[in-house]
Amino acid sequence: MDVRKKFTLNMTMLIIIIVILSVLVFLSATRNPLQQEEGEVAPITTPETLFEDEDEIQEIDNTAAENNTTEPQTPPTEEEVLATITLKDNQTPEKQLRQPNLPIDANNGIAIYTIRLHASWSERLHPRWYPQGAHLSPMVAWSHRRKDTLFREGGTASEGMEIMAETGATNTLIQEIQSGIHTDAALTYATGTVFNAPGENITQITMERDTPHITVVSMIAPSPDWFITARNVQLYKDGEWVERVTIPAVLYDAGTDDGTEFTSKDSDTDPRESITRIRNVPSIPIASFEFIKN
Repeated sequence: MDVRKKFTLNMTMLIIIIVILSVLVFLSATRNPLQQEEGEVAPITTPETLFEDEDEIQEIDNTAAENNTTEPQTPPTEEEVLATITLKDNQTPEKQLRQPNLPIDANNGIAIYTIRLHASWSERLHPRWYPQGAHLSPMVAWSHRRKDTLFREGGTASEGMEIMAETGATNTLIQEIQSGIHTDAALTYATGTVFNAPGENITQITMERDTPHITVVSMIAPSPDWFITARNVQLYKDGEWVERVTIPAVLYDAGTDDGTEFTSKDSDTDPRESITRIRNVPSIPIASFEFIKN
């Protein structure tokens, strides 16, 4: 092979290599970085309806906790309890009002209680009952003389109860409690803060023998108008203060919104319906209220 032919062949091979490299570089630069790898399947999510039938429905008394016969296969881990989720709601809870400053009676007439709202609500324990951004609104607790103050099952929600159950805001509800304090139907109140689920929040409240009952409420969010409560818990019995008691949270529908799913659009119920207990709930309670005498 003469020198001219050999040079032509080498130049041809070099051009071919350059073209191949150029094509590879172009393909690499134009590939979509978010494109799924071959064989990957994008997850498909379907909304769960709140009132779907559950295998088991736990009945809980409003004034005392019954034994929970259905135990989780494994208890929630510390990571699950302390996990946080970014809140999705744009609404910021209103600034909370302070409870009245009451003296402590040395003759056992007044006691201070710590209220611990513990939410075990999680995707692992409640897979069909756990929306994205799950959290609880600031709890509101008030001590009262008689049972069923401010709300009762089968009754109509007050304006304060409606706002709390739909938005988590508490100022109007606190104003209603203050009206009860002025008429001696209630003694005092306490508030907590918003927190993600799973998780917990703690507050303190002053109790008196003449107002031995306590009720606590908190909106579960996101939801149309659903809230949890420990209702009419009696902390002064037979001349003594209860040292410690835990009450599983009971779920209620405030009857003020027509939504049937966690993320249903706002749709006011007109006229308002009765406050009713939500029956088709997880067999494992999503939260509990613990009352501890200081």
